Amino acid sequence: MLAMIAKHLLQGIVDYAGLFPPAGLEIPQVATNYAAYKRSEQRWMLGRLVVPAQRLPELKQVAQNAWTATAPWRLSCLTPIPNPADSNWRDAWGLIEAFNRDCAPGAIVDTIETKADHIGDIANFSHTIDSALQTFWELPLDARLPGLVTELAAIDHPGHWAKIRTGGIVASAFPAAELVAGFIRTCSDLGVGWKATAGLHHPLRGNYRLTYEPHSPCGSMFGYLNMFLAAAIDRFYRPAESEIIALLWEENPEHLEWSADAIRWRDWVVEINQVRTLRETTAVSFGSCSFTEPVDELSMLWPDIFSRYEWSAGVEAG
Repeated sequence: MLAMIAKHLLQGIVDYAGLFPPAGLEIPQVATNYAAYKRSEQRWMLGRLVVPAQRLPELKQVAQNAWTATAPWRLSCLTPIPNPADSNWRDAWGLIEAFNRDCAPGAIVDTIETKADHIGDIANFSHTIDSALQTFWELPLDARLPGLVTELAAIDHPGHWAKIRTGGIVASAFPAAELVAGFIRTCSDLGVGWKATAGLHHPLRGNYRLTYEPHSPCGSMFGYLNMFLAAAIDRFYRPAESEIIALLWEENPEHLEWSADAIRWRDWVVEINQVRTLRETTAVSFGSCSFTEPVDELSMLWPDIFSRYEWSAGVEAG
C-alpha cells in the first residue's frame, strides 16, 4: 500500500508559518487557517504553528476559543538569541511563560526558533533555555557552520537542533545546492537533527513564482522531498556528495519510485524503518507560509499517497 511509507515520511512535516512572507497574513486569518487545517483530512501532515514570541498575546486574544485539550495547538516561537543580558530575549521569554501559564493545555509553546550568528553563541547561551523546550538554531551556511554544529553536538541535554534557511522572496535568498548538501552532511556527521524553512512550498525542485503577486518573478526553488530524501540517503548510505547535490536538483517525479515500504531514487532505496529514524532524529520538519500548497501539489503528483490508505479518524499530527 503506497501511502504507508508516505505516512512515516510526511506525518506532521509542515510547520505552518502563514504570518511570514510571501503569504504575510495577519494573526486572525492565520489562526482561522490553522484551526481549519487541524480539522481537515490532511491534518496528518500538519505540524506546529510558527509565531514570533511578541505576537503571542495577539494570538491568545483571537484564537483561544478554538483551543481544546483533546486537540491542542503546539506552537513554535521565534525569539532573539537567548542571552540573559538582552532585554529583547527576557521580554520574549516572559511572553512565552505567560502564554503557557494561561493557555495550556489547549495551546502550548513547546519549541523555539532562534539564531546563532557567532561561534560561542550556542555554547554560551543554550543553558539559559528551559530544557522542556525544543530549540532550533538557525545557522549560517559559511565557514562558521562546522563550529556551530559542533557546539550543538556538544550540548549535554537533548532538544537542541539546527535550522537551515532554504529560500526567500528573492532569487538571491536561495542558497546553492552545494551549501545545502554541506549542511546536511555536516549535521549527519555530528549527529545533529535539523528543520528547514523558507522556499519549500513544493514537493520537488523546479522553477516557481517567488511570491503570490500576479507578476512575481520566478526562480529555482528546492523541493521538500528532495531535502528529506537527500538527508535519508546521506544518513544511511553516505554517498559521494555529488549524489546528494544531484538529488537536491531532481525535478522529475518519475525518478522517484514509491512502494508500500520504500522510496527509490536512482540506485538508492530508503526503507520504511529508515524513514522513521530520519524523522525522529535527523530531519524533523519544514516551515512553510502555505500548508495547502505543499499538500495539494503532493496529491497531484502522487494521488495514491492520499487515496489508498485509510487514515485513522481523529489522529492529530504534530
